[in-house]
Amino acid sequence: HRRRDACAVQRGGGEIHAAGRGGSDRAEGAPGRFGRGTRIEDGLAVQTVGQRSAGGFQLGQEAHVPRIAQRVQRAGEQTGVARLQPGQRGAVERQREADAISDGTHAFVPAVMEHIELAGVHSGDSACIIPSVQISPENVETIKEYTRKIAEEMHVVGLMNMQYAIEDGKVYVLEANPRASRTVPLVSKVCNIKMVKLATDIMTSQLTGRPSPVPSLKEKKFSHYGVKEAVFPFNMFPEVDPILGPEMRSTGEVLGISSNFGEAFYKSQEATQTKVPMEGTVLISVSDRDKPEVVEVAKGFHNCGFHILATNKTYDTIIRANIPCEKIAKIDEGRPNILDAITNKKIDLIINTPIDKKSAADDSYIR
Repeated sequence: HRRRDACAVQRGGGEIHAAGRGGSDRAEGAPGRFGRGTRIEDGLAVQTVGQRSAGGFQLGQEAHVPRIAQRVQRAGEQTGVARLQPGQRGAVERQREADAISDGTHAFVPAVMEHIELAGVHSGDSACIIPSVQISPENVETIKEYTRKIAEEMHVVGLMNMQYAIEDGKVYVLEANPRASRTVPLVSKVCNIKMVKLATDIMTSQLTGRPSPVPSLKEKKFSHYGVKEAVFPFNMFPEVDPILGPEMRSTGEVLGISSNFGEAFYKSQEATQTKVPMEGTVLISVSDRDKPEVVEVAKGFHNCGFHILATNKTYDTIIRANIPCEKIAKIDEGRPNILDAITNKKIDLIINTPIDKKSAADDSYIR
């Protein structure tokens, strides 16, 4: 957003900070790919940011630094980074993430991480898989190329984090953060690379005289999987709706490692001290947009021996697929209902996806 009073730039130690002074201009809540507070301007996504940000909470102030935007745009032109057109909308798949080590001239990307939650959930709240299991090799290489080019064009010295989304096989850049990320220890552990030590050597090379290690770094192949899971404090606040969004709510992270992805994921759930039921009753109540996927989910639970409860249209969708299911009433549809079943501890697991603010309020008693 072109404002005369939002041009303060500080650069040092391989980190670029953008800051602006106060003002009344606010970005309109643009619907579509990047959610509320984002709009498309000259083909670039402009995001409302806060002067002070806590866990992604947006305070409404905008910061736009032309020099940084021009560098990112040059990197995009060199690599063919997908640009959004004004008014472009669409559903986004899962978010992807990459950490890089850069010496200002060369950059190295150890791995591409795949988020399990959809784009729009804060990356700190999303479970993450290393290496990715559902990204095509072409898109993995594209993400690595975009990350290297942007880091080199921005002359980042040290660590850098990039956030991506993929839709219809096309890679979109969500964020470029020229700083260390909380995922660095996880990537270091899974990929067996000392990212902090390497970045420190690069940043102190003018004092030590040691050459940059980046050109000599090679990708490592490994046969194990690492799954990062977020730890939430909702057990301490039972009246808080645990729905996730762009504001970070987690207070910690754990890591599960195994040669099998499923086992690595299960280990990560165990580490959060979350009880994962192996049998019992599962309640399924999803929004209309998620109903095309609910049959596969219900089939999986049925094959594992779970008894399935479902509400209204979700029940109709599951029954049409010839999967045994029992219908249960919502809280405003009579007794016994969902709240009764939860109170009587007859439900072991809940699958629930709200669609909008109204539905989120309706279903909050379930969550």
